[in-house]
Amino acid sequence: MPLTDQQLIQRAEAAGWEWKVNATGWFSFGTPSTGWLGHGFSSGTEETKASMLRTDGKDSNFGFDHDYDCQHCKKPIYLSWLKPTSQKLIQALECFNCNHFMNLYRGKDTIVIEREGERRHYQLGSNTTPSSRNGFGGQKFIIHFLDGRTVETVDLWHQGTIPVHLYQYFPVNASFGK
Repeated sequence: MPLTDQQLIQRAEAAGWEWKVNATGWFSFGTPSTGWLGHGFSSGTEETKASMLRTDGKDSNFGFDHDYDCQHCKKPIYLSWLKPTSQKLIQALECFNCNHFMNLYRGKDTIVIEREGERRHYQLGSNTTPSSRNGFGGQKFIIHFLDGRTVETVDLWHQGTIPVHLYQYFPVNASFGK
Protein backbone atom coordinates (compact mmCIF):
# COMPACT_ATOMS: atom_id res chain seq x y z
CA MET A 1 0.00 0.00 0.00
CA PRO A 2 1.50 3.36 -1.01
CA LEU A 3 2.51 5.71 1.77
CA THR A 4 0.53 8.87 2.40
CA ASP A 5 1.94 12.24 1.35
CA GLN A 6 2.78 13.04 4.99
CA GLN A 7 4.55 9.69 5.45
CA LEU A 8 6.63 10.31 2.31
CA ILE A 9 7.62 13.78 3.53
CA GLN A 10 8.54 12.38 6.96
CA ARG A 11 10.73 9.68 5.35
CA ALA A 12 12.51 12.25 3.17
CA GLU A 13 13.17 14.47 6.17
CA ALA A 14 14.39 11.46 8.20
CA ALA A 15 16.85 10.75 5.36
CA GLY A 16 18.21 14.29 5.71
CA TRP A 17 16.45 15.87 2.75
CA GLU A 18 15.32 19.48 3.07
CA TRP A 19 12.50 21.32 1.36
CA LYS A 20 13.90 24.65 0.18
CA VAL A 21 11.72 27.55 -0.90
CA ASN A 22 13.20 30.06 -3.38
CA ALA A 23 16.69 28.78 -2.60
CA THR A 24 19.74 29.60 -4.66
CA GLY A 25 23.07 27.85 -4.85
CA TRP A 26 24.96 25.22 -6.80
CA PHE A 27 21.97 22.88 -6.53
CA SER A 28 19.63 25.32 -8.30
CA PHE A 29 22.23 26.67 -10.73
CA GLY A 30 21.91 30.11 -9.14
CA THR A 31 18.23 30.50 -10.07
CA PRO A 32 15.75 30.77 -7.17
CA SER A 33 14.10 27.36 -6.98
CA THR A 34 11.77 25.47 -4.71
CA GLY A 35 12.25 21.76 -4.17
CA TRP A 36 13.97 18.93 -2.34
CA LEU A 37 17.64 19.19 -1.53
CA GLY A 38 18.91 15.70 -0.82
CA HIS A 39 20.47 13.41 -3.37
CA GLY A 40 20.77 16.30 -5.84
CA PHE A 41 18.04 18.91 -6.17
CA SER A 42 14.58 18.42 -7.62
CA SER A 43 12.55 21.52 -8.40
CA GLY A 44 8.85 21.55 -7.77
CA THR A 45 6.02 23.35 -6.07
CA GLU A 46 4.26 22.96 -2.74
CA GLU A 47 1.61 20.95 -4.61
CA THR A 48 4.22 18.49 -5.92
CA LYS A 49 6.19 18.24 -2.63
CA ALA A 50 5.07 14.66 -1.90
CA SER A 51 4.67 13.39 -5.46
CA MET A 52 8.31 14.26 -6.21
CA LEU A 53 9.29 11.69 -3.58
CA ARG A 54 7.58 8.94 -5.59
CA THR A 55 9.86 9.57 -8.60
CA ASP A 56 6.96 10.20 -10.92
CA GLY A 57 5.18 6.96 -10.08
CA LYS A 58 7.40 4.84 -12.34
CA ASP A 59 7.39 2.11 -9.73
CA SER A 60 5.68 2.11 -6.35
CA ASN A 61 8.92 0.91 -4.74
CA PHE A 62 10.94 3.92 -5.89
CA GLY A 63 11.52 7.30 -4.29
CA PHE A 64 10.69 6.92 -0.59
CA ASP A 65 7.46 4.98 -1.19
CA HIS A 66 8.73 1.75 0.41
CA ASP A 67 9.86 0.38 3.78
CA TYR A 68 13.62 -0.03 3.17
CA ASP A 69 15.89 1.56 5.77
CA CYS A 70 19.69 1.50 5.77
CA GLN A 71 21.11 -1.15 8.07
CA HIS A 72 23.98 1.18 9.04
CA CYS A 73 22.57 4.69 9.54
CA LYS A 74 18.91 3.58 9.89
CA LYS A 75 17.77 6.33 7.50
CA PRO A 76 15.22 5.63 4.75
CA ILE A 77 16.89 4.59 1.50
CA TYR A 78 16.16 6.78 -1.50
CA LEU A 79 15.57 4.56 -4.52
CA SER A 80 16.05 6.30 -7.84
CA TRP A 81 14.96 5.66 -11.38
CA LEU A 82 18.33 3.92 -11.94
CA LYS A 83 17.03 0.42 -11.42
CA PRO A 84 20.39 -1.42 -11.19
CA THR A 85 21.59 0.99 -8.48
CA SER A 86 18.34 0.75 -6.56
CA GLN A 87 18.41 -3.04 -6.72
CA LYS A 88 21.94 -3.06 -5.27
CA LEU A 89 20.88 -0.72 -2.45
CA ILE A 90 17.90 -2.94 -1.61
CA GLN A 91 20.02 -6.10 -1.73
CA ALA A 92 22.63 -4.57 0.61
CA LEU A 93 20.03 -2.64 2.66
CA GLU A 94 22.28 0.40 2.44
CA CYS A 95 21.58 4.03 1.59
CA PHE A 96 23.60 5.57 -1.22
CA ASN A 97 26.14 7.18 1.15
CA CYS A 98 26.70 4.11 3.36
CA ASN A 99 26.90 1.93 0.24
CA HIS A 100 29.67 4.16 -1.13
CA PHE A 101 31.79 3.67 1.98
CA MET A 102 30.96 -0.01 2.44
CA ASN A 103 32.06 -0.64 -1.17
CA LEU A 104 35.38 1.01 -0.25
CA TYR A 105 35.57 -1.22 2.83
CA ARG A 106 34.89 -4.31 0.71
CA GLY A 107 37.56 -3.14 -1.76
CA LYS A 108 41.29 -2.93 -1.27
CA ASP A 109 44.05 -0.42 -0.60
CA THR A 110 42.15 1.42 2.09
CA ILE A 111 43.97 4.40 3.56
CA VAL A 112 42.26 5.98 6.58
CA ILE A 113 43.78 9.14 8.01
CA GLU A 114 42.37 11.18 10.88
CA ARG A 115 42.41 14.92 10.20
CA GLU A 116 40.67 17.68 12.13
CA GLY A 117 38.85 15.12 14.27
CA GLU A 118 37.40 13.21 11.31
CA ARG A 119 38.41 10.02 9.54
CA ARG A 120 38.95 10.45 5.83
CA HIS A 121 39.31 7.76 3.20
CA TYR A 122 41.98 7.86 0.50
CA GLN A 123 43.20 5.56 -2.28
CA LEU A 124 46.40 5.54 -4.27
CA GLY A 125 46.17 6.10 -8.00
CA SER A 126 48.47 4.36 -10.45
CA ASN A 127 50.28 7.36 -11.94
CA THR A 128 53.89 7.96 -10.91
CA THR A 129 54.46 11.20 -12.85
CA PRO A 130 52.95 14.45 -11.54
CA SER A 131 50.04 15.60 -13.69
CA SER A 132 47.05 17.88 -13.24
CA ARG A 133 44.90 14.83 -14.07
CA ASN A 134 46.13 12.95 -11.00
CA GLY A 135 44.41 13.06 -7.64
CA PHE A 136 44.95 16.40 -5.88
CA GLY A 137 46.35 17.74 -9.17
CA GLY A 138 49.54 15.68 -8.88
CA GLN A 139 50.61 17.11 -5.51
CA LYS A 140 53.24 14.99 -3.73
CA PHE A 141 52.19 13.15 -0.56
CA ILE A 142 54.14 10.99 1.86
CA ILE A 143 52.00 8.48 3.74
CA HIS A 144 53.23 6.65 6.83
CA PHE A 145 51.30 3.45 7.55
CA LEU A 146 50.99 2.18 11.12
CA ASP A 147 52.56 -1.13 9.98
CA GLY A 148 55.83 0.72 9.23
CA ARG A 149 55.50 1.19 5.46
CA THR A 150 56.01 4.59 3.87
CA VAL A 151 54.59 5.46 0.47
CA GLU A 152 55.30 8.51 -1.69
CA THR A 153 52.70 9.36 -4.29
CA VAL A 154 51.70 12.06 -6.76
CA ASP A 155 48.33 10.39 -7.37
CA LEU A 156 46.23 10.33 -4.20
CA TRP A 157 42.45 10.28 -4.32
CA HIS A 158 40.07 11.32 -1.53
CA GLN A 159 36.79 9.38 -1.32
CA GLY A 160 35.23 11.42 1.46
CA THR A 161 34.82 11.86 5.18
CA ILE A 162 33.74 8.59 6.75
CA PRO A 163 30.48 8.81 8.73
CA VAL A 164 31.01 8.21 12.46
CA HIS A 165 28.60 5.26 12.47
CA LEU A 166 30.96 3.42 10.08
CA TYR A 167 34.17 4.00 12.06
CA GLN A 168 34.16 0.35 13.21
CA TYR A 169 34.97 -0.65 9.61
CA PHE A 170 37.61 2.03 9.08
CA PRO A 171 40.29 2.12 11.77
CA VAL A 172 42.95 4.78 11.28
CA ASN A 173 45.89 3.06 9.55
CA ALA A 174 48.08 5.90 8.30
CA SER A 175 49.15 9.51 8.63
CA PHE A 176 50.60 12.15 6.36
CA GLY A 177 54.32 12.72 6.76
CA LYS A 178 57.16 14.91 5.63
